[in-house]
Amino acid sequence: MIRGSLLLTTILVCLPQMARAGDPVQQLFVELVVNGRATGDLVPLRIVGTRMLVPAEAFSRNGVTLEGGRRTERDVASLPHTRARYDAALQTLHLDTAPDYLPTTRIAAGGRPRAATLASWGAMVNYQFYAQRADGGSLASLWSEQRVFGPVVTLSNSGVIRVGSGIGGYLRYDTHARFINEDRVLTVTAGDLITRSLPWSTSVRLGGLQLTRDFNTRPDLLTMPLPSFAGKAAVPSAVDLFVDGYRQQGADVAPGRFVLQDVPVINGAGEAVIVTTDAVGRQIATTIPFYVSSTLLRAGLTDFAAEAGAIRQGYGIRNFDYGTLAANGSIRRGMTSFLTLEAHAEATTRLRQIGAGSSWRRGDLAPSRCRSARRVRGRLRVIAGRSATAIPRVTSALPRNMTIAAGAFASLQASTLQIPRHGGEPIARSPTSIWRGWAH
Repeated sequence: MIRGSLLLTTILVCLPQMARAGDPVQQLFVELVVNGRATGDLVPLRIVGTRMLVPAEAFSRNGVTLEGGRRTERDVASLPHTRARYDAALQTLHLDTAPDYLPTTRIAAGGRPRAATLASWGAMVNYQFYAQRADGGSLASLWSEQRVFGPVVTLSNSGVIRVGSGIGGYLRYDTHARFINEDRVLTVTAGDLITRSLPWSTSVRLGGLQLTRDFNTRPDLLTMPLPSFAGKAAVPSAVDLFVDGYRQQGADVAPGRFVLQDVPVINGAGEAVIVTTDAVGRQIATTIPFYVSSTLLRAGLTDFAAEAGAIRQGYGIRNFDYGTLAANGSIRRGMTSFLTLEAHAEATTRLRQIGAGSSWRRGDLAPSRCRSARRVRGRLRVIAGRSATAIPRVTSALPRNMTIAAGAFASLQASTLQIPRHGGEPIARSPTSIWRGWAH
């Protein structure tokens, strides 16, 4: 009785294996079609009973990511989150899988081409005339700028001639020579100049030398991080991006995830609309608010300025009035797309000041910090500011074939003020202001 039971159990266990071994085997070469998109790739297909075996290398070659470790062959009929269908008439193997298992399509806006600069020698004069007559008398003034330019340097002088009401003569404003190196994005100025400053520092007029990184000489360079928008498409679709009602980008995307990178938008807040259209004309539109700030630098970019000279005094009152010597320097560095570090230093015969700050974006929390140290008449004061603002996340109901991610951005401005105090030296204060907006 026991032997009979063991024999029956053995037969029941071996029957499926015996049936599988006796299944007919079909060796085919078929075209792989993924989520309705023909890949044009002929892959070997081996059909054994209900199993459809395809080499794993064929999936990696077409960007399809599969679970289950490393195997030489995969049974597409039993893959999770995947449906397989063999079309004998067209000799095609149709796979319908989740967009997360398909490659990501990255669509970047075309960069602006660099226009060649043609410079020749020449001269020009700008002028503005103003006259007034009243009961008390008459007044006339002529403002003018004289400029000589060429391939190497530009010379400029500006001033005003005033006549009437007890005043007269010529009053000089600014005189300088400027050299621009477009390849290195550098500008050198000698003469009257205004120092560069950070949002939390101030500018002064000097008579001296200035070396700056001037991105205005290269309009083809993008200096600030631009927003990116991500989504998913289950079938081949056309994607169009509209920013404030104007179409900015458009492309055909394969099934899977897609990312619209470096979208050219204006500085500040805006609203983006992503419209996906499938093969039968069905459209799905998703609206996303965003915020772009020029206070952030793209990763790897460095902006700096260095000046040295004599402080200009009596500007607009006296022609040549220069005071004590001064030096000024600022630097900004884009570390990542969400972090920019900056530092500033200035010095005169009676003042030493150095400071550092940062602007960054981190999840739902947008903190900013700045710190500066000032030494006046041998006394050292340290000024520090820190702020953190929690920003709620934007959520919306999205279709199944698209998801949009959004983050938050904030930056801090700080400035050092001299507030008078009775019976003593001025007190240094550091007021702060913060603004915020949405970005991806």
